[in-house]
Formats: sequence, C-alpha cells, structure tokens
Amino acid sequence: MNILKDEKKQKILLFIFLIIQPILDCYILYTDKIISIFKFSPTTIIRLVFIFIMCLFIFLGKTSKKNKIIITIYMIIVAIYSGIHIIYDLNLPISNYKVFSFNIISEVFYIIRMLLPFGVAFLAYSIKFSKKEFMHVIYGVLLLTSSIIVISNIFSISLASYGNGIIKGNIFNWFFNKNNYGVLDLASKGWFNSANQISGLFMLLLPIAIYSLLEEFNKYKVFAILITCIAMIMLGTRVASSGFALNIIFMLIVEFILVLIWKKNINLKSYISLGIILIIGGVILTKAPVVSQILGDYYNKNDIESYDEINNIVNQFDDDTENPNEDNKNDKDNISIAYLVTKLSINRIYYTKVYPVQEHEDFWREFIFEIPTEKKFGQRNIELLIIKDIDKKQHQKLTPILGYGYSRFTNAYLYLEQDFYVHYYTIGLVGTILLLSPYIIISLICSLYMLLKKKVDFLGVAMVISLTEVVAISYISGHIVDELIVTLYMGFILGYLIKRTEMKKNETED
Repeated sequence: MNILKDEKKQKILLFIFLIIQPILDCYILYTDKIISIFKFSPTTIIRLVFIFIMCLFIFLGKTSKKNKIIITIYMIIVAIYSGIHIIYDLNLPISNYKVFSFNIISEVFYIIRMLLPFGVAFLAYSIKFSKKEFMHVIYGVLLLTSSIIVISNIFSISLASYGNGIIKGNIFNWFFNKNNYGVLDLASKGWFNSANQISGLFMLLLPIAIYSLLEEFNKYKVFAILITCIAMIMLGTRVASSGFALNIIFMLIVEFILVLIWKKNINLKSYISLGIILIIGGVILTKAPVVSQILGDYYNKNDIESYDEINNIVNQFDDDTENPNEDNKNDKDNISIAYLVTKLSINRIYYTKVYPVQEHEDFWREFIFEIPTEKKFGQRNIELLIIKDIDKKQHQKLTPILGYGYSRFTNAYLYLEQDFYVHYYTIGLVGTILLLSPYIIISLICSLYMLLKKKVDFLGVAMVISLTEVVAISYISGHIVDELIVTLYMGFILGYLIKRTEMKKNETED
C-alpha cells in the first residue's frame, strides 16, 4: 500500500483512472446479463472501490485539520439526511401502486454514487495537478471518447444513439444515399451506454479544450477539438449537435471580453482554426441526423396519425353534446378507455405495467379527453403526467423536502429525463441541495472571488462555464448529473477549480 502514500504515484493512479473512464462506460458492462451477475454494474463497483481507497489514504494522511472538519461535518449531514429519507420513504402509504416500490439497497447505493464525484473533487484538490497535467486529462478523455465514436461510425459498427442495434449507415451515407435510411439508423454513440450522457461529457470538457487552444496554438489541440465536434454531430442529440458551435462561439465571446477589459493577447492562429472547425461542422450538420429532425419525422408519421384518430372520436362527443341522446353509444362515461389507449402511439408498458388502465382509468380518461395533443407527444411528457398524478393523489407534507425515493421511480420505469426536476421527486429539496447544489455554489463562489479581487483567470472562467453549462443542459436533456461518466469529471474540474482559486488567493498582490 506504499504506492498510495506517494504523491507522485497517487497522481499517476488518478490520471489513469480518469483517462480510462470512457472504456469503463462500454454498454456491455451495463447489460442486464452482467448486472444480474454482480447485482450492480461492475463499472460502478470499480469506481467506488478506487475512489474510497484513495480518499481514505489521503484523508488520513496529509489532509489539513480544517479540511477534515469540513468534510466530516458534510458527511454527517448527508448521513443524517439519508437515514431520515430512507425511514420516511419506507413508511410512505403507496402500497396501491404495485411497481412504485422502495428498495433500501438501491437507495443507499444511489446516494453513495452521488457522493463519488465529490470524492474525485477531494482527490483533485489534494493531489497537486499542474495546469499541463490537468489539460492532458481533458484532451486525453476527449480524444479517446470522440475517436471511439468516429471510428466506429466510419466502419458502421457503432451502436445507434436511439433504439437498439447497430447503425445502418455511416457519415458518408449522410451525403450519399441518405434517402435509403431512416434518420434513426444514422445517429451513432460508439460503444457507449447513453448518447445523452456522452453529450453531457463533451459539453463539459469542450469549453476547457477551447480555452487551451486560445491560450496556446497547437495542431494537436486543433485535431482533438475537430474530431470532438464531428463526434458530437454524429451523436445526433440536440445538445451535442448544436453544442459544438455554441461552445466555440461563446468561448470566443468570452475571449473577446477578456481582451477588451484585461488586455489579453490574441492568438490569431487559434481564431482561424476555430473558424475553420465551425465551417466544417456547419457543413456536416446540414446533413446530420439531428434529434429534432428525428423526433419531428417520427411524430409526423406515427403519433400524429394515432392522435388524429383519437381526436376524431373526441370531436364526436363534442358534436353529440348539442343533440344529447340517452342511448348514445359514444357517451364518454361508457366508452372503453382500455380500448382507446391501445390506439395511442405510446409504449404499451405505460398503460399495462407502469400505470395500468384498469387501476387508473380516471388518469387515462383525462389523458385522452382533456390533455392537449401536443402534451401527449414523447416519453418525457407521458412520464411527467403520470408522476404529477401520483404526487397529486399521494402527496404528503414532507415529500417535497425528502422525496419519494430514487428506487421507486426506477422500479416504475419513471425516471424522468429532466435532471433537478426529477430530483425534486426522488430525493427532495434537501437531497438536491446536499448532492447537487455544491457544483453551482462552489462555481458561484469562485466566480465572485475572481470578479471582486480582479483576479480573473481564463482557465478559471472556462471551468466555471463548463460546470454551469452541464448543470443547465441536464435540466433540458436529463440523465446527466446522475451519471458517473459525466459527474466524475465534474468532480475533477470542481476540485481543480477550488485548488486554483485558493492558489490565486494566496498569491501576493501586485
């Protein structure tokens, strides 16, 4: 165990751990077959064991007394919250919702998983990474992740971003013979478990990579950013497909502001390189399977037809109210809701298993006859309507504070793709503040320090942008701030940001 006491070797271990995360996020390690063997994904277990051991050695070793007190107080508060949260949720009277069940092991494991990024933040703060070493991690992860996506796409062996199976066409088919494929067959995510999560990872790391290029031109940096932008377009998500351009433009604006106010030097080669990348990306984007196009095409061909059929029936009821007839077979109170839901273009799991129409006919009746058509489109809208209905019927005074439990929502296939909003229901306001708000609060504190002390650091600004950007898009995209492939790097950046701000604070005033 001497290796864990040597700071240089600690740095090497953490560096390797961070670089290999994209490999550990291989979809095979998340399949039901693998999880049934270990009960959890082996990837999560590897991450947990590594972070725990590293943190333990450093905490017991060189950590200052002040920091030990802060960490201990935080962990005690989390432990108290966790105990109250679990006891409260165990006793919630929700027995009439069969799939909405609570699991203590899943709940505890989830809270531990949410704490792991703060473990990485502690390691990044304690193990003194140089700026160069920090950037090696950022570029190394970007290159590895984007290369997996781009290469697998070119050879048409990539997993499709949406749905199951392998893509049927590569990037060249976007320009030639695209009409032979559905857009769902072209968006690709490499071997990764989720396109949304990889989109979040790219959005987190790209601003820092762009900063580095603006600070110092390097052809390898240009290549890394270019291949990352192409990979983001290949993913086909709304966030990634537009995010590459938005990040470049936004970072150029920030650079321009720093030039005007703090007389920062301009690197013309970097500007030109980013301009060329924008043009190349823009050309590819015109032929890319962007998710907004995917959803638009899909709804036009399937959902709209099904809802038109339902709306025709609803309109018959409205017409019949002008000529009421007791024998009218189209009476809303008598029509079979169980039959009508089968006409909806939605996954049948929602009305057969998640929220069975036989047990919740009132909800499905309202869904069909009262909810506007545009609010019925998409998995997210349906799940949100079901969650709100459960909350309305089962709402307790403390659920907004403590939540219903993460395990309830995952067991019921209702884990909404809208981070923070779903956390309000799962871990409550207290859990959200304890487990998610540190990313925002610490970024805000560091930003205020830079502004008030007039020690604005472009790298510090880039890190604050990357953290706040991911928090913002997680609300839009979902399943990002829960996932370790993103949050471990959020922790790494957060820890380095704290250390860098502290170093700036200790510098003597000019």
